[in-house]
Amino acid sequence: MTDTEKVQVQILAKLDVLTRLMAIEVLKNMKSKQQQVEVLHIAGFSNDEIAELLNVKYSTVGVTLFHIRQAKAKKKAKQVRQSRKSGN
Repeated sequence: MTDTEKVQVQILAKLDVLTRLMAIEVLKNMKSKQQQVEVLHIAGFSNDEIAELLNVKYSTVGVTLFHIRQAKAKKKAKQVRQSRKSGN
């Protein structure tokens, strides 16, 4: 590995630490784990990273994301039904 590559690896590692610290700071004011999982997911964190940051199991993150998607689909379906009712 060249010196330049070593420096790049060090920079990436430091950026990773900063990203995690910023994520933790953002999550401080969020009370629900579901909100925390959703925000981290939207920010591009993987399920593994979310689990590590929130100190929960990987499967918990997956189930939480599933429930979030389910809730959004139900809300969307309700909106469609209501718009069809009001359109008739």
